[in-house]
Amino acid sequence: NIFFAITFCLIINNTNLFSQELNGPTSWDVLGDVFSQPNVHLQVGKKKYEWYGSGDVNNDEVINNKDLEEMLSGTQNDMSDIDGDGMSSTSIDRTILQNYLNENIEHLPSHWNLLVTEDEKINWLEKMIAVEDVYKYNSDKWICENFIQQMEIDFYGISNIEKFVNEQKAAGEVEYYKPHNARFNLPLQYFATVNTNGKPYAVGGVLVGENPLNFYDWYFISMNCENNYARIFPGDFDMDGNHYAKMIKTALVKTDSVSSNNYFGYVKNLLNFDLNQNIGSLSEYDSERLLLDNPYMFEVEIEEMPDTKINYQANLETTPNLTGTPKVTVRKSKQIASLDYADGKKIILNNTYPNQNYYFFRTWTAKLTQRGITKAGSVIQKIIVSDMEKPKGIVPPEISITKELKDTYGGLSTTITGKMIDVNDNSNLKVGESVNYQFIYENKEKQVYHAFHTLIDVFGNDTTFAPQFINVLKPKIYFGNIADILINAESEYQNLSSGALEAEGIKAEPTVVT
Repeated sequence: NIFFAITFCLIINNTNLFSQELNGPTSWDVLGDVFSQPNVHLQVGKKKYEWYGSGDVNNDEVINNKDLEEMLSGTQNDMSDIDGDGMSSTSIDRTILQNYLNENIEHLPSHWNLLVTEDEKINWLEKMIAVEDVYKYNSDKWICENFIQQMEIDFYGISNIEKFVNEQKAAGEVEYYKPHNARFNLPLQYFATVNTNGKPYAVGGVLVGENPLNFYDWYFISMNCENNYARIFPGDFDMDGNHYAKMIKTALVKTDSVSSNNYFGYVKNLLNFDLNQNIGSLSEYDSERLLLDNPYMFEVEIEEMPDTKINYQANLETTPNLTGTPKVTVRKSKQIASLDYADGKKIILNNTYPNQNYYFFRTWTAKLTQRGITKAGSVIQKIIVSDMEKPKGIVPPEISITKELKDTYGGLSTTITGKMIDVNDNSNLKVGESVNYQFIYENKEKQVYHAFHTLIDVFGNDTTFAPQFINVLKPKIYFGNIADILINAESEYQNLSSGALEAEGIKAEPTVVT
């Protein structure tokens, strides 16, 4: 079975999201991401958490107990309205922040990137719309598109707003309100549509579901002087059910077609929906620029590692090349997770030979940071180092000995048959040797034995080798030549014993040679 480590996430410094110049063009990575807090507030010079309900009450770019102290002292600002009811530093605000600091809750209500359910997102969005109260911008020149444009400025933010407002005024348009630029840090989009009178209309849209290509994962908003706030659906006055809803962004952009100029333009065709009989469906989208997966909902999985046994060698290095690495899978992101490891202390298993027999734990961590969020997973691998290698050597060659030599030494032994040569072991420690002699067969000339040599190291690793052949030669008797003896029957030599004949100088016995 394959198991995967649980992933976890945390908020980290998000100032690294904008490497582009202050008040410069907004990157396409940001413009194409309809899931996330756009963080344009950083691009226009605000601080890390300088947005509504963030919890950084003293605006020092850290959310901690100092912010709670500021709330207790009565500080009133956007960051201290934690519950989003339009009132700052209330007892409820303090309680929520305290729970967050005590880690009783994972995030504050305003931490949009960490909100999971539609209900969470809609709840915060509607509260911010109520706080926004765009009606205060009303003048006789304002129409629907101006209200939605102002909402986009306040919710999403626009880089170099001074340039934008001045260009609009020069073109005879209304003067937009600048102080609340990027106030809410929420991904509200501008949509062009048609009302039931058949006239072009503008509404706001926020993705509250998981799929930007699904019309019903969007929350559409009408904001105008006649109806201060309303969530709208196809068929309502503000969105006729038989036309379209097209996302259009106004942003300071830089494109290849305008080689070195930054300009404010309408980014079109990122996402278009068709409306037919009050049913919304996808018409087209920019597959290169529109992000389809929530960059904060990505997953990092790291496969469990089995216990790994390694044979001891001199100068052993227990690197991942030897021990293996876990498989890391990243889902809902095209990014690649980093993979690092840290080794624990060595645990000795044999105090006599501490370098040859021990284990330790290696902690693997896979990590990916995307849009200011880090997700990681970890597994622990047990690595065991032990001498598992058998000793080596060369068996002595076949040997022939005499039975007399064997008998002289009281039987077969390595003294007369030879010991193994070039004996070695990976631990460079003493190796023991034993020999088992087995009788195989005999004939009139010899006895044949097998000598089975066995080497064993101090850790019990042993090797019995192919047998050495031992030939024990039997003695052979040879008689020397002897001349015939001719004796006259009448002779005085009647005693024919060998001794008597030998006494008379006659060779009576052959010479015996072995």
